[in-house]
Amino acid sequence: AKAGFTQRGGDGILVDASGRRLSFTVNTGYEEFKDMLAILQQEARKAGLELQLEIMDSTASWKKAQEKNHEIVFSAFGVFAELFPRYWESWHSENAFDKEGKPKPQTNNLTATAIPELDDLITAYDKSEDLPEMVKMAHRMEEIIHDDAAFVPGFVMPFYRVAAWRWVHYPEDFNVKISDSAGQYFLSWIDDKEREETLAARKAGVKFPPEVKVFDQYKTE
Repeated sequence: AKAGFTQRGGDGILVDASGRRLSFTVNTGYEEFKDMLAILQQEARKAGLELQLEIMDSTASWKKAQEKNHEIVFSAFGVFAELFPRYWESWHSENAFDKEGKPKPQTNNLTATAIPELDDLITAYDKSEDLPEMVKMAHRMEEIIHDDAAFVPGFVMPFYRVAAWRWVHYPEDFNVKISDSAGQYFLSWIDDKEREETLAARKAGVKFPPEVKVFDQYKTE
């Protein structure tokens, strides 16, 4: 409404005084999520927002986003447990615009975010060796990014499945709290004796009963 889109057109999409529709193209390289995006499209229409879906192969979609030729991109970065969160590559204005003020391609600042206070904090944060001060700056940067609202958090798959030979072992509690795959932190090991036993049994046609384990100690409601 603040942008002037206050009236609904004949099809229910909001328009401004000049008749311009509240419409955006959502680009993605995740074809497997097209049905989910179709639901999002339908729900947005109820609010008067038109979302046009552009489903591309992953390489082409990422190239378009990196070149800043998108309006909205549905994408994701890997999530890792880091002591020092990284802000420069995604939020510093150096990765948003070039010296001529044009969108800078081939950077991870996909939202073209350029906020002077945020730039200053990122620079100070990267140079600091004072952990409490870095935490304080990180909290402020998160507030700025939240208030800027250049992106909408999506979702994360809170589980994964893995199948392994019986000679592959993991710690008693399987893995650390934040992990994307069973092998991400190389916590598994191989029992050579069990491997020989299993391969010999397989050759002889002997079967071992399947074993299914569920590790949900980090599950939250």
